[in-house]
Amino acid sequence: MENISVRPEFCIGCRHCEFACAVEHTPDRDLFTAASAGKIVQPRMHVRTGTGTLTIPDLCRHCTPAPCMEACPTDALYRDTGSVLVDEDLCTGCAVCARACPFGNVPPFSADRRVNTKCDNCIERRRNGMVPACVEACKTGALVLGGAPGPHHAETTVPANIRAYRAVLKKIAGFRNERKDERYHV
Repeated sequence: MENISVRPEFCIGCRHCEFACAVEHTPDRDLFTAASAGKIVQPRMHVRTGTGTLTIPDLCRHCTPAPCMEACPTDALYRDTGSVLVDEDLCTGCAVCARACPFGNVPPFSADRRVNTKCDNCIERRRNGMVPACVEACKTGALVLGGAPGPHHAETTVPANIRAYRAVLKKIAGFRNERKDERYHV
């Protein structure tokens, strides 16, 4: 099964992927039902802020070999069709897997279940012939299923609207820095 590839140059930090992930992992796959029932809704992937205006969708890479699997003392992590998954009945929430992940993409445990809540590659959606929720929600193409196109492929050129959006963000960031310098007389 193909993994999700990240193209950070296409990400605008809208967090649609996070929202879709959180909704996909609610019991009814409905955010409002979960929220009204008092459930804590958490995405299994996150958009991180890099330097300047760079934002990066960050999710489990389902490594081969997977350090988190090797470190798990209860064998709660296992591989199914290429994805590293969690057996919630075996997970004790010890967070050894989180410490073993070289990318920091294994949250130690969920707030309500006290077990590991790493990205599961939307395994149920994939078994039903659908793409992962984060990939479906990403409107800029920052998340793609399978390998990202090579550097000379036409799809690697960042579209004009994303370049314009980033230019506006850079101007705003520059303006904020100028205002901060004025305030502190730097």
